[in-house]
Amino acid sequence: MLARLIILAILAASPVLPATAGNPDRGEGPAGFEDRPGVGHPVVFRSETGGTFAPKRLVVLTASGNFATDLPPATDSARSEDHIDLSGLPVLGGLFRDRRAPIDIEREGILIGVAYRVGDTLVIDASGTPGTFDGVRLILTATLPRDGTLSFDLGPQSYLPVETEEPNGPRVGAAYVFRGALVIASDGGRPLISDWGIF
Repeated sequence: MLARLIILAILAASPVLPATAGNPDRGEGPAGFEDRPGVGHPVVFRSETGGTFAPKRLVVLTASGNFATDLPPATDSARSEDHIDLSGLPVLGGLFRDRRAPIDIEREGILIGVAYRVGDTLVIDASGTPGTFDGVRLILTATLPRDGTLSFDLGPQSYLPVETEEPNGPRVGAAYVFRGALVIASDGGRPLISDWGIF
């Protein structure tokens, strides 16, 4: 059993970003997520049609009122989530990065509402939730057609009260409280990654 854990540790210690098809500068194939600079990755989310869109604003409808914040167009906190989560392993788990793919958020988070797209605005209907999310960390996670599964940690947000905004657009995901953060996880395109059920 110890030998198996050591082998898994060695295998999992390899980079967790998805493999590339080659270096496009040398004509070896298209660029992958890890070929891009780590600073200024556009903030994108999965659309209702399976493509992507850039959300510019977040509106949260709560029992205490409606609140909005502007979202940044880009961030240096984009992170690939296309890896097996070994952070829960006994003894060795602390050596590995956790995973914030939509499937993990759905399994471990507390559902507070549905996410809708209204133009370039994400609207969260959390009308059963009291209070505001002012100062709470915001994370978006989505499985995207080009980049695979990414998460964007946008840090603590400040919200301003807004007039009622009906969530009259298509559903694109759901909102959860996950490890003290507000996480919006996209629908669709679940990754072909899962935890190994051998422990």
